[in-house]
Parts: sequence; structure tokens; C-alpha cells
Amino acid sequence: MKLTTSRKAYLGVFALALAALAVDRFVLGGGGSGPDRAAASVVSGTATVEMEEAILPTTAAPPKRESLADRLEALAVGQEANAEAMRDVFRPCESWLLRPRTGSPHSPSPAEVFVQQHRLESVLLSGSAGYAIVDGGLLRIGETIAGYTLVELVPQGAVFQAEGSRFRVDLYPDSKP
Repeated sequence: MKLTTSRKAYLGVFALALAALAVDRFVLGGGGSGPDRAAASVVSGTATVEMEEAILPTTAAPPKRESLADRLEALAVGQEANAEAMRDVFRPCESWLLRPRTGSPHSPSPAEVFVQQHRLESVLLSGSAGYAIVDGGLLRIGETIAGYTLVELVPQGAVFQAEGSRFRVDLYPDSKP
């Protein structure tokens, strides 16, 4: 394995960190301190009594902590809060929610249904004959797709008939003339 400049730099930093750890533990005596060797003082009235070093047992269990829900419930009882009267901060505002429109139900026209379900992709005009490509399939005048009959081809569109009504479908419905 070849030692590149960057690897040498990493190795130097690692050796320096290892040397600092050894000095801290063995020379400075870092192993003799900690919570089990801490000195404490008790304030009693106006006099301070110094205690000798207290050694905590290592097997002592930490004090039992209440859950956040228990503490919040105790706080709510102490404050006499009514949870039903409080607003849920995680619930979105009413204006953000989609509500169904009220009023008479609107049944879509055959033209709207066709545009939602199908896509007019191209129109090929050739004299009195022509073709339309709808949803990737070739359709001649007089042929039907899903109950919609192609009755006429016009530049940039086609005319369909369904349920007794005729409607025009444009190739580019969003473009303006």
C-alpha cells in the first residue's frame, strides 16, 4: 500500500490524537474524576457543611422519569385546562380543506367526458377522406371509439358525435388562434 500525501496527513492527525488521549489519561490523571468521585456540599440554614467525597454505587438505577404524556396531563389538571375546548394545532384550517361543492350536481357533457378519457394526437386530411389518431390508434371518418363517432375532420381538430350531440375536439386546446 502506497502512502500518499493525504494518507500521511490522516496518519499524522491520528497519531497526534492518540498521543493527546494518552497524556490526558496517564499524565493528567483523567481517570480519577467523574460523577462517582464528585464532592458535594449541603446548605443548611446559613452554614455550609462540606461533605467528604461521596461514592455513588454503580448499580443504582436512575430515578424513574414520567413520560411526557403523564407530565402534560398533570400540567393540564393543575391548570384546569379543558382538552375539548382547545384547538388542535395540527389540524389544517377549514379554508385549506377541499369541500364538495354544494348545489345541483353537474353531469359532464359528452365533449367533456371525451376530452377527459381520450387524446386527439393528429389529424390527416386527404381530400374528402382523412384520418384521426386518437390514443395512438388510427380512426377513419364514420368509425367509433368508445361510443364517440368521428363525423368530420377539420384543420387542427376533429368533430365527434355522441348521444345526439356534436362537438369539436382541437389538437391544441390551450392555444389561442
